[in-house]
Amino acid sequence: RGEFLVLDGLGMGVFTSNGPVIALDHGASPLASCLIGGTTAIGGGILRDVLVNEVPLLLQRDFYAVPALLGSALVVAVSEWGSGTDVALVVGTVFASALRLVALWRNWGLPGPRVVE
Repeated sequence: RGEFLVLDGLGMGVFTSNGPVIALDHGASPLASCLIGGTTAIGGGILRDVLVNEVPLLLQRDFYAVPALLGSALVVAVSEWGSGTDVALVVGTVFASALRLVALWRNWGLPGPRVVE
């Protein structure tokens, strides 16, 4: 399972960056491009889990969507600063994948609901 999650983290980084780059190349706004990047990464992960009949990582309070959305925002920011989409693609992929892999290594998760008594 550990090797699978490492490869999943790398794939999530690639999908995180490809979505906004394609959207920007087709004239989408920066906000729309950022949301498209997050949607491609998160949606791809959910689809993968559903196809193998597992509960999606997103529903298990896993640290999955945050790296995807931050990486997507970084791709848009780097591209808008004039570095071009090639540099943005590499920067976003490395950042999102690294954040996801660090989260796996450190066992980071999102907080659950608080119990009010």
